[in-house]
Amino acid sequence: MRQRATRMGGNRAPAALAARVAALMASFSGPKVWFDPSDISTLSQDSAGTTPVTAAGDGIGRIMDKSGAGNHATQTTTPSRPLWQTTYAAFDGTDDSWATPSINFASTDKVTVIAGLRKLSDATIGVVTELSAIASANAGAFYLAAPANTATAELSFAQRGATTLAAARALSLPAPLTAVTTGQMDLTTPSLNMRVNGVQVLNVVTATGGGNFGNYPLFIGRRNSSSLPFNGNLFGLIIMGRLLSPDELWVCEQYMAQQAGISI
Repeated sequence: MRQRATRMGGNRAPAALAARVAALMASFSGPKVWFDPSDISTLSQDSAGTTPVTAAGDGIGRIMDKSGAGNHATQTTTPSRPLWQTTYAAFDGTDDSWATPSINFASTDKVTVIAGLRKLSDATIGVVTELSAIASANAGAFYLAAPANTATAELSFAQRGATTLAAARALSLPAPLTAVTTGQMDLTTPSLNMRVNGVQVLNVVTATGGGNFGNYPLFIGRRNSSSLPFNGNLFGLIIMGRLLSPDELWVCEQYMAQQAGISI
């Protein structure tokens, strides 16, 4: 795939884009998450949320969900807290991660995931985010990995219905790489539409057994807070329990590109 992302220049009206994302979140009453590591007001050094993040290099023990759903993510172990670097959360590729309480996606068979990230290595599998402890084993789960296979220059989404895992792997994307990547997932009408930097790169149509997504914790940075650590930076994460329209995708992807400091 030809990469179109470049370093951002000029005014991309960041406040206007953020306001439109906020309005989109407010208009949707279903399951949702919005994490923004650049918003220091949403960050705490401890998992209880009592000690604010104040300076670059502080560990992030709690990041608040800006969607309005209250799906805040925490890390109780001090050495496993990603570090705040003013515009992103830095994951060390060893043990850094957050997790939310269970989020109930059981009312929907459709999910959209949009992430702004920078992967720093392709040497080992890195889970950026995953619904459930192991998506390949649990019905109604999904993940985004960077990469999903050892020593592979890829970004990858996967979804699992009642019986089968379907994966979309965008190849020829070697680290270091900064990108906005989107997965639009549908279990009933089988489809896994993957986008990178605002361009559709794959649409995988694999029957997964149907059903809805599940009621599981959301893990960020490691599988089940215990394995497959992501080595890189997270600029933001948006998840909604429905498919977005083309205009909504444009807004969210442009917003996330702005967060990552690239133009798409």
